[in-house]
Amino acid sequence: MQDFLVEYKNKEYPKFKQIFKLFNLTFNKVVDVGAEIGLSAQLFKEFGAKEIIGYEIDKTLCDAADRSLFSVYYCREMTKEEYLSYQDYFIKMDCEGCEEKYLDIIPEHGLISLHDWTPNHLKNAERLWIAGYIPVFHSYDWHEITYLKS
Repeated sequence: MQDFLVEYKNKEYPKFKQIFKLFNLTFNKVVDVGAEIGLSAQLFKEFGAKEIIGYEIDKTLCDAADRSLFSVYYCREMTKEEYLSYQDYFIKMDCEGCEEKYLDIIPEHGLISLHDWTPNHLKNAERLWIAGYIPVFHSYDWHEITYLKS
């Protein structure tokens, strides 16, 4: 876990911070699907989020989460009904494949990571592009591409 934290804080966190600054992003209400321990929530708070709802299914990450960063933090999968109720939120989705369950309805605003090992990643990438999302970040090996619409 410690290696993950160091890598995120040294590599990914600064990249996302640059993206948020570049696009002059500010946030009010955020749903963080794949919330992990709260590092993304920390960044959303830094950029103005007043309400952050987190979802994480990995028990180890749930146990290590800084819950003070969240208005609500769930250690379970988000339901489809909950997803539909959050359409006026900025949705950050990096959940290692769960996006396949939700992206039949594209959120109005979000930061969505697609993974190339999921069955419909090309179809979902096209749908995000058509909805106005742009690619803003990729993993070093290009297996994950993150799309943004603000």
